[in-house]
Amino acid sequence: MAVDQLSPTEKLLFYRDHVYSSVQYTSFYKPDKVSEALSYIWMCQGKEKWARIVNRMKALGRYTSRNEQDIRNELSLIGDRRDLIAHSVDKLPGAQVPNPVSRDDAARVIQFMADLASAIDEETESQLKMTAA
Repeated sequence: MAVDQLSPTEKLLFYRDHVYSSVQYTSFYKPDKVSEALSYIWMCQGKEKWARIVNRMKALGRYTSRNEQDIRNELSLIGDRRDLIAHSVDKLPGAQVPNPVSRDDAARVIQFMADLASAIDEETESQLKMTAA
């Protein structure tokens, strides 16, 4: 198939379908998996991906004191907590009762994930504009 002969809309659909089929069974709560998925659509080096995400998150004003490793660690901790909830009813080893999840903790995680998704989306849009120019 000659992708370069497709219309812009056909190219978008072609790439969307191929990216989706490549990552549809991948979990994105580990930083390396996020980076791997972004390699399908971002034209930058692997180590640069998280730096771009963190810069976009810092622009929100909520992450100014955080560095790349802090952001990656938080995503990993959220994923680990998700695994605990999904696979062991969120009980710590040896505990008799579930580890409580507070409303504030849930709200913070939701905000973090929304900010992370927005940062990735904004950087993707920026890179698409650069390649279109």
